[in-house]
Amino acid sequence: MSKFSDRLSNLGQSGPARMGFGKSAAREKNPVMLVIGRGGDSENDAKSVDLLLRTEARSDSEGEPWGLAVGASTAVDAETLENNGCQFLIFESEDASAAGLLAEELGKGIEVTDGLPEHRVRALEDGPFDFFLYRPAEIKWPLTVGSALKLQDLISCFSKHIFLELSDLPGKADLEVLKNLPVSAIIVDLGKVSSADAAKLKEEVGKLEPRKPNQGSERSAFLPASGRATSESFDEGDDGFEGGGDDDDWDDE
Repeated sequence: MSKFSDRLSNLGQSGPARMGFGKSAAREKNPVMLVIGRGGDSENDAKSVDLLLRTEARSDSEGEPWGLAVGASTAVDAETLENNGCQFLIFESEDASAAGLLAEELGKGIEVTDGLPEHRVRALEDGPFDFFLYRPAEIKWPLTVGSALKLQDLISCFSKHIFLELSDLPGKADLEVLKNLPVSAIIVDLGKVSSADAAKLKEEVGKLEPRKPNQGSERSAFLPASGRATSESFDEGDDGFEGGGDDDDWDDE
């Protein structure tokens, strides 16, 4: 499991207790969602978001974690990327080299769209992905019940983390709705959104309380997509016949 996958699993949870003596300090709380900036640079924008999403590999991260948007012509050298601070890949083209899927130490995601056929949903669910990226064709703030349900249509197709890429920033109430859908990360374009506004969004996300257990705080707790049964369904209580196991209980006369 990659470090980034661990980070996603720990969203909304408290960090480990600090070592030492004396009065115990409050544990650091992990945000319920990540704020990721597309573009930007390590010097001016890295502190305003949790991670940067780049379109080309660079070695000037200065210790800040980042991700790489992988297109059809993007070369993926997993070892070099990891050494330079890369934590995750987002495949933005199905023409990208499948070699990137072998990067075990990097988190992996791929873009999804509305109206995917059931066989593609199954393929995505069974693929080596930690999350899926969704770009709504149109979204307006504040959200209406209808627009929230449209987002839920897509999110409910999958049991893995959903990243939402937005052109306009949501307000406080909308962040609560997105949290409960649930959305695990918001991606903003730092070419269109100022660092100050991105930092404010990150601050507001940091104030959100963790999701309640019955609101999907653990993506893995969801029922399988498309009603598929899990292996656990057949572990116990199966009264199926195998080799006539009950024949010995009959008396021969």
